[in-house]
Amino acid sequence: MTFDTLEFRRAMGQFVTGVTVVTTIVDGKPTGFTANAFSSVSLDPPLALVCIGKKNTSLKAIQTSGIFAVNVMAKTQKDLAACFASSSPEKYTQFCAAEYSSKITGAPIIHDCIAWFDCNLHSLINSGDHFIVIGEVVDFGTNPGIPLIFARGKYSSLRK
Repeated sequence: MTFDTLEFRRAMGQFVTGVTVVTTIVDGKPTGFTANAFSSVSLDPPLALVCIGKKNTSLKAIQTSGIFAVNVMAKTQKDLAACFASSSPEKYTQFCAAEYSSKITGAPIIHDCIAWFDCNLHSLINSGDHFIVIGEVVDFGTNPGIPLIFARGKYSSLRK
């Protein structure tokens, strides 16, 4: 069977996902990217995964630092998620003007996200044009808010 990759992407877009920004820091410089492929893997030990394209510059940063954080975006953070999804120079030079702090690993935890997971890199699994990045969760937290969601190529929310 021959796949039309554009049609495959459209079909996958029918699945509603949450929106995360995955962050890390190398030599004091924060970096990040938007990802919707995020899931828990294990409760004991606590493991979570994200998928990252092999051409994404943040992949090398995560491999170098050995740490990352997954920030679950609130509906009010649509512009921030869009910035981290882009190739805008602001993403690389100004961290999309995101305010952040850090917890145990030092990876950036974006302020006002509705949940965050601070991770040490556990393993990388080579899979097609992506890597599955598995992190051991060493700390996490939640904040009130409505989740930002993504489907059919657009951001939305569960409630208005």
